[in-house]
Amino acid sequence: METEVIRNPINRVLEIAAKQTTKREATVDLETIARDLEQVRKVGRGLFPIERDSKSQLMAIEKDLLRQQLMLESGLKYAEYPEFPMEALKWRNAKGYPRLAVFSLSSANFEIGIIAERNWGVSYSRRHTPELPRPILKSYDDVFLKLREMARDERKSMRLRTYFEGLIPVDVRQQIVETRPHFKQLFVVAEAGKWDLQKSAPIRRTDPLLVGWDAYRLWILATFDTTPIEKYIESQALKKFN
Repeated sequence: METEVIRNPINRVLEIAAKQTTKREATVDLETIARDLEQVRKVGRGLFPIERDSKSQLMAIEKDLLRQQLMLESGLKYAEYPEFPMEALKWRNAKGYPRLAVFSLSSANFEIGIIAERNWGVSYSRRHTPELPRPILKSYDDVFLKLREMARDERKSMRLRTYFEGLIPVDVRQQIVETRPHFKQLFVVAEAGKWDLQKSAPIRRTDPLLVGWDAYRLWILATFDTTPIEKYIESQALKKFN
C-alpha cells in the first residue's frame, strides 16, 4: 500500500490540532480527576481474564487523567494549548525519510543514524541527536530500520542529518521563558525539506512549531517564522530609536 506524502506537514499539523482542540473537553478540577482516577484503577483491578482487551483502554484513560492532573497542578488549563498530533512524526517523504525533525533548544542538530562498529565482526547500533522521550523517538523506528538495512548492504554507518538555521523571534523567546517551568521539555518541530546521508542539510525555509512535552503528549505553544540574523540585528537596532 502506497503511503501518502504530506506536502505541507506543518500546515497539516495545525489543521489536525485545530480539529482535536474543538472536540476536547476539560475535566474541571483536581478533585474530579482524583475521583475518576480512583474509579478507573478500581475497574482495572477487578478485570476478569476475558476482559483483558479492555486493559489497554483503561490504561489510556488513566494516562490521560494523569496528564490533566499534571497540567492543572502546574497551573495550566487543560485546553490552553492545542495538542500536537503524534502521528505527524511518522509522516515520510517519497524516500521514506521523515518530513518533520525534532530539535531540542540545546542543539541545532537532528540526526538519526545506524553506526557500524567493527570488532570481531560488524555490529550495528542506533544513534540519535537530540535525546528524545521514548514515545517521540519510537515514531522514527521505521527510519532506523531502513538505515540499518542500508548500513548492512553498504557495510558502513548511515546517518540522516539536518540542522536548524535561523533565530527564534523575540516574542517566542519570551514564551519559552514563561512556559518552560510547566513542561518536562520544550522542542522545536520543523519541516525537513531535504535530507543528506553524507552531510547535514540546513532547514532554512520553514515555519517551525514550539512544542511542550508534559511526559505524555506534545502541546503546540507557538508557530513562527525563523528570523535571519541580519534582520534580527536590524529590528533590535530600530527599537533603540523608537
